[in-house]
Amino acid sequence: MVKINIDTNYMTTIKEEKSTVRKCMLQLLRAQHPDERQHKSEQIRKKVLDLIEVQRIQIVMLYVSDQFEVETHQLINTLLANGKRVVIPYVDSLKNIIPCEINDLDGDTEMSPYGYREPRPDRRVSVSSDELQLIVIPGVAFDRNGNRLGRGWGCYDRFLAGISTHIPRIGIAFDFQVIPSVPVAQTDFLCTDIIAN
Repeated sequence: MVKINIDTNYMTTIKEEKSTVRKCMLQLLRAQHPDERQHKSEQIRKKVLDLIEVQRIQIVMLYVSDQFEVETHQLINTLLANGKRVVIPYVDSLKNIIPCEINDLDGDTEMSPYGYREPRPDRRVSVSSDELQLIVIPGVAFDRNGNRLGRGWGCYDRFLAGISTHIPRIGIAFDFQVIPSVPVAQTDFLCTDIIAN
C-alpha cells in the first residue's frame, strides 16, 4: 500500500497567498475609473478580434463580464454580428461549467444567482467542448507564464481539465492584473496566452 503525504502547510500557504492576491486585485478592479476601464476594454476587444480574424476562428467561448471586469458585451455582440458562433458558460448547482451557445446576448441571457449573466433556462443549447476553437477566460490575476487566479470556485479549472490542449485558452486582463507570479496549485490550469492592456 502506497502512503501519500500531504503537506498541509504548503496547501495553507498557497490558499492564503491566493486569498491575499485576490483581495488586492478585486480592490484595484473596483477602484479603476469607468472611463479607463472602457478604454482598456476597447483595446483588448480589438486584439481579440484580430486574433480571431487571423486564425479564422468560427466558434468562441467567452464569459459575460460584470461591471468591474474587462468588458465583453461589445465583443460578444460584434462576434454575433460578424456571423461567429458564440458560447458562454452556464454554471450548474455543482459549479460545473456547461458551454451554451447564444444568438442574442440580451434575449438569451438572464442574471444568475452568482451575479453574472448566463443562458436563460429556455435558451440553454449546450455545445460539445470539442467544437470550441477558442476559449476566452476571465481571471482576477495572471502572470506571463499563463498562470491564472480566479474567484476561488474552481469552475474553470474543472472545465479546462476536460478540454483538449489543442484549443487555445486566452486570458484577458487589465495591465495591472498581470503580476510577476501568481500562486498556483497542482489543480490549476494554464492559459496559452494573455491579452492585456
